[in-house]
Amino acid sequence: MLAIHLSDLNLSSLSAQNGVRVSGDEIIEQLTDIFDDIEKTVFCLFDCSKLSESIKEQLFDSQIATKDNCYFINLDKPGENFLIGHSTHIEWLNACVEGNIEETVNSDLFCKVKSDKRIEPVELKLLIEHIQDYALRKDARTVSVVFSSDYALENCRNAILLESMM
Repeated sequence: MLAIHLSDLNLSSLSAQNGVRVSGDEIIEQLTDIFDDIEKTVFCLFDCSKLSESIKEQLFDSQIATKDNCYFINLDKPGENFLIGHSTHIEWLNACVEGNIEETVNSDLFCKVKSDKRIEPVELKLLIEHIQDYALRKDARTVSVVFSSDYALENCRNAILLESMM
């Protein structure tokens, strides 16, 4: 997964530093260049939180919104937060390929999991069950889970292994 913020794009320094509005066409051009350079197995989340509604609509109406590996997300507007077990925090966000980024039914969900330690198997099982239940309640099309912390890779591997055994 690749998270892309507006500041990551190669936009003119005048636009980025002086607050001059960046056009939707500039953003689409930069995102297209990025998506053309990466593997199709990598999916990208573009943070739309700093964009106006008109630019968001322009992005949703563009061909870039139809790419399988491109999602739009509003990182400034988190969804529900939960504490699983003693130390595992999860934050839900809506990811959107096209249409309204605020929709919660039949959307693509993005789940950010943070734990400052290795997640124990019992807590990991609770996490997996919570993700499955939440996705069913929201009638989600897909759920993307991203682990973040020093133990992210280990926690992710253990979650995949445990989920395959459930």
